Amino acid sequence: MRTIGLCGDAGIGKSRLVADWTAALASEGMDVCVSQARGYASTRAYSAAADLIASLVGLVQMNVTDVRQSARQALIEGWPAEGAEHLAAASDLLGLAAPDQAWLALNPVQRRRRIGEALLWLVRRRARSGPFVLVLEDVFLADRESRRLFEALLPKLQELPVLVCVSYRPDFEHQWRQAPWFVERMIEPLHDGQMLRLARALLGDDPSVLGVMNELVARADGNPFFLEQLVITLIDDGSLEGTPGAYRLQRPLGELRVPGSIAAVIGARTDRLPEAAKSALEAAAVLGDPITRDLIATMQAVDIARAEELLALCVASGLLSCPEQTSLSLESQAFAFRHALVRDVVLGVLTRSRLKALHRQAFLALHAQPGAADADAAPVLAHHSFKGEEWEQAAKFAIKSMARAISHSANQEALQLFEKGIQAARRVDGAPTAQALELALRLEAIGAMMALGQIDDIFSNMERAEAIAVQLNDQRARAAVSTETAVFLWMRGRFEQGLRYASQGLEAARLAQRRHMTMAAHQTRLMHLHALGRYAEAAIEGNVLLSEYGPELSAHYVQPGWAAIPIINLYAFHASTLWRLGDSEAGSAFCAKAYEILSNIDHPYSRLLIDTVQSQMWIENDELDRAERMMRMDLQQCRTHNVPTMLSVCMGVLGSALARNGKAAEAVPMLERGFADRIYEAAGPYGRTFMRVSLGVAYRKLRRLDDAIAVGRKAVEQAAEEYGHQTEALYELAETLRHAGDQAGAEAHFKRVALAAERLGMPHYQRRAAAALADWRKDGHAA
Repeated sequence: MRTIGLCGDAGIGKSRLVADWTAALASEGMDVCVSQARGYASTRAYSAAADLIASLVGLVQMNVTDVRQSARQALIEGWPAEGAEHLAAASDLLGLAAPDQAWLALNPVQRRRRIGEALLWLVRRRARSGPFVLVLEDVFLADRESRRLFEALLPKLQELPVLVCVSYRPDFEHQWRQAPWFVERMIEPLHDGQMLRLARALLGDDPSVLGVMNELVARADGNPFFLEQLVITLIDDGSLEGTPGAYRLQRPLGELRVPGSIAAVIGARTDRLPEAAKSALEAAAVLGDPITRDLIATMQAVDIARAEELLALCVASGLLSCPEQTSLSLESQAFAFRHALVRDVVLGVLTRSRLKALHRQAFLALHAQPGAADADAAPVLAHHSFKGEEWEQAAKFAIKSMARAISHSANQEALQLFEKGIQAARRVDGAPTAQALELALRLEAIGAMMALGQIDDIFSNMERAEAIAVQLNDQRARAAVSTETAVFLWMRGRFEQGLRYASQGLEAARLAQRRHMTMAAHQTRLMHLHALGRYAEAAIEGNVLLSEYGPELSAHYVQPGWAAIPIINLYAFHASTLWRLGDSEAGSAFCAKAYEILSNIDHPYSRLLIDTVQSQMWIENDELDRAERMMRMDLQQCRTHNVPTMLSVCMGVLGSALARNGKAAEAVPMLERGFADRIYEAAGPYGRTFMRVSLGVAYRKLRRLDDAIAVGRKAVEQAAEEYGHQTEALYELAETLRHAGDQAGAEAHFKRVALAAERLGMPHYQRRAAAALADWRKDGHAA
């Protein structure tokens, strides 16, 4: 694989060069795929990637006026069987159908990875039959998420017979510059001789035009697009007459008015359009994509025939290009600007009030289209409603666009939409409506903030959301805010405070009569009670969920705001609770139920969660080989599937299995590296506690007793409100003190373990502490 970067200024001829080159390759039988990024589509995450996938599968570009069902049917019928696993990603990205449950079960990071895998598979498939040329035009205009996909894709093509060509402007920053498979080619301005040949091709050899050629070449300064536009300008104002390549000058050279810049050229030609056609061109510039007759007709309040006439005038002036005739209806055929510079110039001269009016017209026209309710349409509608100062609609579509972005792991884009949505909500007339919209925006933003680790922002955002919910007396919102805050506090290790918020969320959810919210609040209470070591209460909470919320738990996919499939989350915490209460058999039974569900669903986070519980039970039962095998595999799965929130937990449990299975020498460096890399910061406090307790055990096994004591004391201290885990840490520290010969210290700690285990209902540690104390007393009497 080689990648060529074509770099050059606007209008220098990159697109023309690519078009001529790819046409020549295609004529020789070369397999070529061309996709062009569009700046006006960059409001939607993965828009450029969607266009590339559409090009790779030969799908006509979709827009909100197309009948998508037929396109989906064609895609499914033509999709190869060996790539069935990639169909859902392509279909979701192209917006051809509602996602199925298997796709919904994936978290946003997994979906992004699957999209990347689908793109890679499509390129590999095209390259199977021989050399393949892939062109990504104007990559600098692509949305952020698509650029990230392209950057990840290119290094993976190195072993394939693929030539990639990307075009961009000089100010575009990319990550390929130093790669051995990348070479950049600057498209320099044409020199005077080349420009003169181009001018002669455009104008001809009539003696009357020879004098103007030098003037036009000097003014164009090596830019072929500028030269072409200058010629068209002289044709438009009557200075030139004839046909392409055979023009005659109709005015003396001294009377010619040649614009001094390309912007002036385009502006002059725009101004010569009839007022109605100029208005249609301005509407097209604001609309961006798709520019269709029916949308222009709606925006200009004219019929289709009149819209066709106005757009034809723009085409005749060289400002727009005409669609090719296809089987699509006349109304749905899309026009395009001849060059991005044309659109930039048209937009650049519009007043603020004119832009506002046009954006409002664009919003209303698009909102009336079939498919406007689709999630894929939301970012464009949010953009136009915001620019058109339709504030309530802007806030509503910002919320919908945020949900779409978060579902595709485009969290930065989601937070940009959040900021715009907040601006819009605060300008809505009527305080209750404005507050309700701001509240919805803040609730939607939590997922993106959590994914990006913006901890301080999360809490301040939640505080503001709670204040609004109280003002509105909105019990549904109060339930959502309180439960989300409780989850956040669980992640921060503030379990007593989190339990209070979860209880508030439960009360509000009951008042709001929202069963899904009530179920979520119960689950959050279960998690906090488990963390606090209040296992008897946690078991009651688990039983309530199992007996009363079957329908809500029957949907086996990840719901908004959840990291795991809800029923798997319940089974994991309930199994762990029952095991710690001494009922390992019941705990194992719930693990088995979870595995039965996961046998039909691929959701790595949920599987890792239940695996860690199962492995801890195996370790307690001395089934160390089983626990070690599972945790080795899971540690790799954390990295393969990019699940950093489970990495420290899996490493801690693996470290425990290794240390107790005669492999402490392997456990110590692994855990020390984990602490050095601070892998526990991505998760809640559980992972750090597991890692520290396991490291203390591993040090003890290696007879590094001073290190084991120091780490053990740190584990007890940092367990803080994790009273159950603190009891485990106390027991291991007591064992270490006993091995170090500190009998008084060991006795004191075993007594603390016994008291804590009795209070929390942890029979395993009650028995172990009692046995240790009995042995100590026996040894003492014998002495």
